[in-house]
This record gives sequence, C-alpha cells and structure tokens, in this order.
Amino acid sequence: MTFNHSKLMGLMREKKYSQEKLAKAMGISQAALWNKIHNVSEFNAKEILIAMTVLGIEDPMPYFFS
Repeated sequence: MTFNHSKLMGLMREKKYSQEKLAKAMGISQAALWNKIHNVSEFNAKEILIAMTVLGIEDPMPYFFS
C-alpha cells in the first residue's frame, strides 16, 4: 500500500526526528526507512507501532495509509 509521506515527514521535522534518528528508534537502517517513506517497501505493523509511540501519533491513518 502506498501512502503520501509528506505528513509523516512534516511530523518528523516538528518533533526534530531525522530519518537516521527515527530509523535507530525503530531498529532498522536509515536506508530501510528511506525505502518505506518513499514507497519502495512497506512499513510492517511493529514498525508503525514504534513510530507512533516515538512520534506521539494517535491515529496512524493519515500518516501510514492513503
């Protein structure tokens, strides 16, 4: 499933999370996160839950699903 990454990227900027910092928190490489953000690969449920916790996201729909 593809998604528009602009909301996620905006929230990352707001929370001062670089791709490197978020990737580290998620336990994946920065390259893997880049691939997920740019729809090369998909986020799995565990990765979405970690990102939601780290970034304070309550509703994953606007950030991870289109």
